[in-house]
Amino acid sequence: MTGQSLTSATTSRRSGIGKALVAIVFGYALALLLKNDSVFFLGLLGVFVMAGGYIALSLATYPKASGRGASDVHRPDPHAAVKAHYTAILCWFAAQAAVAAAGLAAAAVLGTTYLFPLMPLSIVAAVMGLAWTSTGMYWTWKCARAVRAFQPVVRPFVPLNLSGSGKRSLRLGDVGSGASPIMAGMDPLLHNRWPAGGEDWAWFAGDDAFGGVVMLPHSGMLIFAQPKEWQKTGPDREAAGPERTEQARQAALLKRAKKL
Repeated sequence: MTGQSLTSATTSRRSGIGKALVAIVFGYALALLLKNDSVFFLGLLGVFVMAGGYIALSLATYPKASGRGASDVHRPDPHAAVKAHYTAILCWFAAQAAVAAAGLAAAAVLGTTYLFPLMPLSIVAAVMGLAWTSTGMYWTWKCARAVRAFQPVVRPFVPLNLSGSGKRSLRLGDVGSGASPIMAGMDPLLHNRWPAGGEDWAWFAGDDAFGGVVMLPHSGMLIFAQPKEWQKTGPDREAAGPERTEQARQAALLKRAKKL
C-alpha cells in the first residue's frame, strides 16, 4: 500500500466515522420526541436515523487485516494470519457487546427520559454484532481448515470482480497454462474492496480443483476461494486422485461452500 493510498484510506475512514457520529447524535435528539404523541413519528424517524448511523459507524470501524503471517516472502505463517483474523473479529464483537450491555443497563436501571433511546440502539448493536461476528468466524474457520491441510505456495494473483458483503471473484495465474479456474472468493472480514495499491501475487494454500485460501502478502487479507463454476470443474476433481482428494477432505473442500 502506497503512502498516498494509505492517507486516502485513512481520510475516508475518518470521514465515515464523523458522519456516522453526527447521524447518531441527530437521531438520538429526534428519538427523544417519542414520548410526545404529537411528534411521535419524528421520534420514530430519529430511531431509524440513529440505528443507521450506528451501523455506518460499525462499518467504518470494522477490523482490517493486520498483515500478520502473510508478509514474509520466504516463510509465510498462515496460522498466524488466521489467528489475527479471529482476534480482530472477536475484539470488534467485544466492543459491540459492551455498547449493547451498557446501553441496556443504563436505560433499564436509570430509566430517565433522556436515556430510553439507548434501548433500540443497544438492540441494533447486539443483533448486528452477533450476525457479523458469526459470519466472519465461519469464514475464518473455513480458512483455518484449509491452511491446516495445505502448504502455501506463491501464485500470480488477478483480482476480478466485487459482489458485495465480502464476496468477490479472482484468478490465480495468467490466462493459459497453469492458471486456475475463476474462483469465487469471500473475505472473512466482509470488506467490499480490494487492498489499496494492488497486489499481483499471493500465497495460496489449496488445490485449484477444490479451492483453498488466498493470502495477500502486503495487506494480510485472507480470501476463502473455490471454483466459481463448480459443476463445470467437476471432471478436474474426479481426476484428482486419492491423495489430493483426501487432502481436500481434510480441508473441508469436497463440497462447494453454500454461501460463497
